[in-house]
Amino acid sequence: MEDDFCSLCGLRLPKAKESIEELGGKGVLGDYESIEKPVKKAPGVRPPPVRIPILKKCPNCNTPVREDLKFCPNCGYNLEVARIRLRQRIQGVRTQEYSRKEFFSFEGYQLEGVPMTALMLVIWAAWSFCIAAMTFINWVKPILPPPLPRDTIFASAFSIAIGVLSILSAIGLLMVLRPLFYFIIALILLEIPVSIMQLMQAAAGGENVLDNFATGLVGLFIVFGLTIQLLRIHKYFTGVSV
Repeated sequence: MEDDFCSLCGLRLPKAKESIEELGGKGVLGDYESIEKPVKKAPGVRPPPVRIPILKKCPNCNTPVREDLKFCPNCGYNLEVARIRLRQRIQGVRTQEYSRKEFFSFEGYQLEGVPMTALMLVIWAAWSFCIAAMTFINWVKPILPPPLPRDTIFASAFSIAIGVLSILSAIGLLMVLRPLFYFIIALILLEIPVSIMQLMQAAAGGENVLDNFATGLVGLFIVFGLTIQLLRIHKYFTGVSV
C-alpha cells in the first residue's frame, strides 16, 4: 500500500522504511493522547416521595378541621400530636389507633420547646430536693409566707412536695397532657409569693439572710424562665397562637 495518507481520516501513514525512531519515538499515534470517556452510571432507584400528613378530620370525633388548628374545636383533641402519629404511621415507625386511650404518650419530645420546659421542671425539682435536705439538717432555714407554718419539718415537706409535683408536671408535658400545663401555671403562682417573701426577709436583715436571699433569687429565676417557656409552648395545649 503506497498511500501517504489514510483515505478515511487523513492520518499520515508511515512508509515501510520509517521507523519509530525516525518519527520521534512516538509512532503513528504519538501526538494523540487517549481520553477516557466517563462511564455513564445507571440511574439509581429514587426514594419514594415524602408524604406530608394532612388531617382533614379530627381522629377522635371526625369533625372537619383546618390545617392551622392545634386542637379540635369540637372535642379538644390535640391535632398536633395526631399529625405526629400520622407521620409516624406513614413512615412505618409504629402503628397507633387514634383514640383517647392512646393519647397518653410521649409525643411531646417532638414539639418545639416542650423538652426544654420539661428539663427546667426537672432542674427545679432537683433544686427543691436539695433545699429540703439542707433544711432538714438545719443547714439552711428558708421561711414560708403565712399562713404556712415556719417550722423545719414543714419547710422540708413543702420543698419535697414542690419537687415531686415538678417532676410529674415535666412528665405530663412530654405526654402532652393538657391539664398539666395549667397545673404548672398554678405552681408558678405558688412560687412567686414564696420567693418574694424570702427576698423580703433577707432584705430585712437578721438571721439566715443568705439562705433566704439565695432561695428567693433562684425561685424568681425559675419562675421567669418557666414563664418564657410556657409562652412558647402554650399553643400546643391551649390551641391559641400569639
